[in-house]
Amino acid sequence: MNLNAEKKQIKEDIDDVNDAHLLRAIKEMLTYAKTANEERYIKPFTKQQVVKRALTSEKDIAVGRTTSLKNLRKEVKKW
Repeated sequence: MNLNAEKKQIKEDIDDVNDAHLLRAIKEMLTYAKTANEERYIKPFTKQQVVKRALTSEKDIAVGRTTSLKNLRKEVKKW
């Protein structure tokens, strides 16, 4: 089945759906797909942005705003 036929079939199937939760889920998936598509075109950092981030990081390190790899791994497990 080609792409247009698939889309047509999906549209027909959606017309038969009477479940509000399912329709909401489909809508959320379509919204996510549009967002994910837009994020594919994120612009890279400029040189100035990279330098600014590096300077900020160096300041954080100087004042002790860091975490050990061991603690980071513990935090990640909670995500």
